[in-house]
Amino acid sequence: MKGNECRTLVIIALIVAGLWFSGIVSEWIARIAGTSYVKKNFSEMQLEGISIEYADVYGDYLILFEDKDGNTYGCTIGPVPFPIKLGQGLYSIEEYYSNYYS
Repeated sequence: MKGNECRTLVIIALIVAGLWFSGIVSEWIARIAGTSYVKKNFSEMQLEGISIEYADVYGDYLILFEDKDGNTYGCTIGPVPFPIKLGQGLYSIEEYYSNYYS
């Protein structure tokens, strides 16, 4: 590898690491994972992600969804370094879904 190529790779790696540790990449992953999960498992509810933020109380991200009727649902998604697992709050979505769509 030539010197310029090596420097370029190091700079790219530093930028990616900086974005990851600043939370930008983790938040992006959480948004994509959460939205994909609810679209796959609760498609009839037509849930759309409306916001996501880090919640100190839970130590995870809190993602909010709104359904086609304007109802809002929230649940945690974590772990923070690679947030792909929905947690607290998912039960209320599952319960509403089973009562009205199953």
